[in-house]
Amino acid sequence: MVAIFIAFFVIVLSFNFFMISYQINGINRLVLGAPMSLFETAIVFYDLPDNTSPYFDKSLLKENIEEYFAFHMPRYSNDYSLTYYYYNIANHSLDMSAKAKAVEITIDTVINLSYNYQKTMFYEIRSN
Repeated sequence: MVAIFIAFFVIVLSFNFFMISYQINGINRLVLGAPMSLFETAIVFYDLPDNTSPYFDKSLLKENIEEYFAFHMPRYSNDYSLTYYYYNIANHSLDMSAKAKAVEITIDTVINLSYNYQKTMFYEIRSN
């Protein structure tokens, strides 16, 4: 009887670890495989005044990223949050201007067994 209980416990435990690894790998694939077009379409290139470099349109970037994750995340986790931090490239200080050139996006979610998962992405507009 004890052997059956131990075997059942091992099966349940291995299934839970499989589900956790499936969710983590899926979320990592979403983050690392995020299409660059999500960011490129949010960059303002045209109708810029002289001596003004391209910058992120914050509302369009947020809309693009949230639509992407809203479409793909439900198969891995329903509870997630996205945090945006716009910063200055030179000194990594907070950039409160409407013309930010760098963004840090953090996704935070809870996976099975109350495992808290957090991944951060950094995107910057740099000139060649």
